[in-house]
Amino acid sequence: MNKKLSLLVLSVLVLFVSSCNSSKSASKSTAAPKLENSLLWKISGNGIEKPSYLYGTIHLTCDYKYTDKLKKAFDETDRLVLEIDMTDPKLQANMMKLIFMKEGKTIQGLMNEEDYQTLSDFFKEQVGINLKMFNTMKPFAITATLTSKMAVCDNGTAYETEFMKIAKEQEEDVIGLETIEDQMNVFDKIPYEEQLK
Repeated sequence: MNKKLSLLVLSVLVLFVSSCNSSKSASKSTAAPKLENSLLWKISGNGIEKPSYLYGTIHLTCDYKYTDKLKKAFDETDRLVLEIDMTDPKLQANMMKLIFMKEGKTIQGLMNEEDYQTLSDFFKEQVGINLKMFNTMKPFAITATLTSKMAVCDNGTAYETEFMKIAKEQEEDVIGLETIEDQMNVFDKIPYEEQLK
């Protein structure tokens, strides 16, 4: 089997400038194409035998489109590289082991009573869940839950979810640049009080 050596890379807020061609077609003039709205970048040249692609996204979007250029990128690649391998069956269990604050700290204990009540009321109104269920979790769990519930559209989706569906259909490998442990450890370096702010 002739394996392609290319990768389709998905990352959040990616900036890649060197040796990239935009997925946007060039204008009829000889001026360089406008790249400020480009999400899909082709990586080629300098002895690279097969192209790779880099796609910059946000996690949640209301306007996901599977364009012809994106389809071409999937067709030319045999791996999807995400921030983390979201197909890992142990992902959820590993995340749950790391989601809780250390040293017995609680959300309620880190806030004054008035601020806690304001957050609790807002959380209940927006998510429909009592904040006490999150009391021992790292503050980012509150933010992540609010963000997913506060989409401005009814049909919001994540690029990662859609890309994984395509990779599965095309029997492409899915790998991660980091582990869930790598990402969760970032939150251990930020004081919980700062996360709450």
